[in-house]
Amino acid sequence: MILLHPEWNPGVVEQQVGRIDRVGSHWARDLEAAVRAGAQPLPRIEIRPVIFEGTYDAHHWRVLHERWDDLRAQLHGVVVPHRLRPGCTEEEHTEIRRLDAAAPDFEPPRRDGKGSG
Repeated sequence: MILLHPEWNPGVVEQQVGRIDRVGSHWARDLEAAVRAGAQPLPRIEIRPVIFEGTYDAHHWRVLHERWDDLRAQLHGVVVPHRLRPGCTEEEHTEIRRLDAAAPDFEPPRRDGKGSG
């Protein structure tokens, strides 16, 4: 997915992604085929902005990523953003794993009934 003009609000970008992530879409069919085949990694929707480094758009893209991290913390239970995890001490990683384990899991159940992840 190519974003020609990223929004400030990650919720709006999620709505834009939702226009691709539709039942019966090309991506959905590719995902179903990969799941049936047991393929790894599964296909993902890649989001690419059209920006030039050093411009206002580059700043805008960084702000959007920070806000996306906040959205994931609020809606998906990712309390410590993945972009902040490299370089953490072992003690910090232990605490992050504890937070991850305590966070709610909003992934839909798998069709085989074994739950998510």
